[in-house]
Amino acid sequence: MIQITKGYSRDHRPDLNQVVLQLICEQQAGIPLMMKSLNGNDNDKISFRETINNHIEQMKNDFHLEYIVADSALYVAETLKNRQDILWISRVPETLKLAANTIEIVAPSSMDNLKESAFFSIETSYADVKQRWLVIYSPEAYQRAFKTVNRRSDKQTTAEYKAFDKLCKQDFACEADALRALNTLDKKSKITFINEAKIEKLPRYQGKGRPAKDQEPDFYVYQIKGNIASQIEPRTQQLERKSCFILATNQLDWNALSNEKLISVDKEQQKVERGFRFLKYPMFMASTLFLKSPKRIMALMMVMTLCLLIYSALQYRIREVLKVHGATIPNQKGEAISNPTARWVFKYFSGIHLLIIKQMETLVLNLNEHHAALLRLLGSEYEILYYGSG
Repeated sequence: MIQITKGYSRDHRPDLNQVVLQLICEQQAGIPLMMKSLNGNDNDKISFRETINNHIEQMKNDFHLEYIVADSALYVAETLKNRQDILWISRVPETLKLAANTIEIVAPSSMDNLKESAFFSIETSYADVKQRWLVIYSPEAYQRAFKTVNRRSDKQTTAEYKAFDKLCKQDFACEADALRALNTLDKKSKITFINEAKIEKLPRYQGKGRPAKDQEPDFYVYQIKGNIASQIEPRTQQLERKSCFILATNQLDWNALSNEKLISVDKEQQKVERGFRFLKYPMFMASTLFLKSPKRIMALMMVMTLCLLIYSALQYRIREVLKVHGATIPNQKGEAISNPTARWVFKYFSGIHLLIIKQMETLVLNLNEHHAALLRLLGSEYEILYYGSG
């Protein structure tokens, strides 16, 4: 029985209870083969390793497993060491120091042309496992990173400027205290540096009014003076890290798995993530679970997985028949496409109604030539749903 509890929230809602759904899907259409409900605060790296250990033999025997393709939850030292009996493809966490250093070295040359994708392959070792890394630069990721990094940099720069401005207004009893505070702030600053800093000794008088011309100060205070400037290197490093990612595999035979094939397999793995988005679409109202019983939540997650199975199978079927017959349907912009999402097809077929006239005649309203062509390609079972058996 799962526990409904708080965990890491990507939607920035740590106040809400959560539950985790773990899936194993086949590669071709993204159809789920196994699902498991997990606690809201479950560690996906540990639970993923346990799932692989429990089901690896079944997947080998029943599904002729060739590769395990996963996100960075797979890329854990203990998991990689224990599963050297299978071939895997995984994203490398960007938080890994070796990954960050590799991107820092490779990114500048890969990003010569920001509008074109590029990749660089190296052989390395991690967790005593020999493997191949493919460092990939993505223009799409760069555009997203550019906005994100600029927004974070502006926010961080503003915060550090305010901290320095506040420090400059502060009085210190001695020069040593001022220098100590200045060094502390300088170490905490992440994307700025203090330029031309100096300590000024300023006189202070206790009496009221303007002091006499030759009056000696009652005491002295020390203030920090200087300028603050932005560092270019931290922003550049963040932009490079967000614009590049690393795919790793323990398949060292380049003939068996080329770099291009490695990228293609990873893209196919994203079908599952894209397919599951339709359940989070507000229209389905499935992203929020208004249930208190863990049993009912587990049952609902099973229903959601079955929905994903049907969705994925239907999307694959539609794309295959369009591809085989060289046919297309209009997308949201009216452009002809052969790879529509099932979500778009659902929306495209909405608004079709049956008009029954005196129980004698049935008319199908708003069914255009593109609808009819797709139904015809899908087969008679689909046409019967709209035209009837007669």
